[in-house]
Amino acid sequence: MIKNCKQGDIFEIGNYGDFQFILVFAPHGMQLHGAWTRFRDKHPQLTGIDNPYNQLSTPTEFMDGRWIQFSESDEGLNGMDDAQLEKAFADAFSWAMENGIKKIITTGIRDIPFDQPEEPRVAFIKEVCSRDEYNQLEITLISRDTSYVDGTGRNIYSRHFLPEPDIDDLAVELKVSEKENEPYYSDKIQSNEIEPLKEFYMVATPQPSQMLYVVSQMQKTLHGLLDGDIPNETAYTISDLKNYCQSLVARQHDFPRSPMANHWSVVENIRDIPRALKDRCLYFPSIIAVATLSHILINFPEIALKTDGFGMAMRRGFSSCLINRILGTRLPNLYNDRYFTNDYFLESIELLSKSGSFEVLNEYPDYSHEKMKIVLEELKIRLAMDLDCGYIERETSSDYADKCRVSLELLSREKT
Repeated sequence: MIKNCKQGDIFEIGNYGDFQFILVFAPHGMQLHGAWTRFRDKHPQLTGIDNPYNQLSTPTEFMDGRWIQFSESDEGLNGMDDAQLEKAFADAFSWAMENGIKKIITTGIRDIPFDQPEEPRVAFIKEVCSRDEYNQLEITLISRDTSYVDGTGRNIYSRHFLPEPDIDDLAVELKVSEKENEPYYSDKIQSNEIEPLKEFYMVATPQPSQMLYVVSQMQKTLHGLLDGDIPNETAYTISDLKNYCQSLVARQHDFPRSPMANHWSVVENIRDIPRALKDRCLYFPSIIAVATLSHILINFPEIALKTDGFGMAMRRGFSSCLINRILGTRLPNLYNDRYFTNDYFLESIELLSKSGSFEVLNEYPDYSHEKMKIVLEELKIRLAMDLDCGYIERETSSDYADKCRVSLELLSREKT
C-alpha cells in the first residue's frame, strides 16, 4: 500500500529515511546526475558501480538490511508501457515480501510514447501500488517535481536523470566573496556602486552584468533592512519600502506550470538565463524576496496587510523554496558536483533565519507553506548526518564544513 507521496530526490531522501529497498526506474540511455554519484560514494559496497542499470539490475545490499535496484526500460528514451511497469513492480514487490522487506521507496516511470499525457500514468502507478496484494508493504512514491504530491504527472522521471549543467564560460567571471556576511557581488560590480532597490524590476536584455546587478540590489536592500539602515528619513523612506514591497508582490511570476512559477526571476524570459547563472538569477533572488517579505510582515505589518496579494505571494514564495529545496540541497555547484558546494545554500539559510522566515512558518499560517517545514526537517537530518560522518569535510574543506555547522545551528534553533 502507499504510505507516502513525496517531492524530492530518491537518492537523497532514500539515503536518510528508514527505507529498506530503493527501487529506481529510468528509460534506456538516460544519464544519472550527481545525486547518484554522491549516494554511491557514501557506500563502500557500491564502489566501482559505473553502470548501475546493468550492475544493479537485481536487488543489491548496499548497507546491512538495505537494498537497491535499478529497473531500466528496454530501449530508447521512451518509458514503459502499463504491462511492463506492472510486471516490474510485481517482480520487485514479490522479492521484497519474500525477503521480509516492508519499507520501499520508488520513482516510477512515465508511459510511452514520450509525449503521452502523464496524469494517467501517475494514477496507474498509484493504483498498482495500492493493490491488496501489496498491503503488507509501505510504499513511498517520490519525484523531483510535484507529480505524486499534486497528481499532475509532470516529468515523472526525467528530472532524476538530467545531466549536470554545463559550465558556462560566464562562470569564470563570477567570484564569490569570502568576507562573512558580505553580499555576493560580481567581480565587475563594486558594492559602493550598488543602490538598494525601491522597485523590483526585470531586465529586458539578458546581459549577465545587468542581471547580477539587480540581484545585488536586492541583496543590498535586504541587508539594509536586517541592519536597521532601511527605512530611514531621507535616502530610503517608509514610502519607498511600501513601494518596493508592492512591486515584489506584483511582479512575482505566477504562470501555471511554468518553470518560473512562484519565482522572482530578474529577466523576463527564463530561457534567456545562461545555465551557469540559474542559481544566481532565478533561484537565489526568490530566496531574497521571501526573506524580504518575511521581514516586512514581522516588522512592518501595516505595509504587508495593506498590500493586495501579499499572502498569496508569500505562499507562492515558500513554494518556490520547496521547488529548489532551498538552493544547494539538490542543485550542483557551478564548478563541480561535490556535495553541498553551493555557497548560496549557506547564505539562503542565513537570510531566511535572520529575516524571520522560519518564524513566519510557525506564527503566520495564512502566509506560509506547511510543506516547507518538512523540507527544513529533511535539511536538518541531512546536514547532521553528513557532518557527523565527516563526508562534507572530506568532499569539500574544513572551512566549508564549519559553515555548514553554522547553518545547522540556525536550522536547529528554529521551531519548525
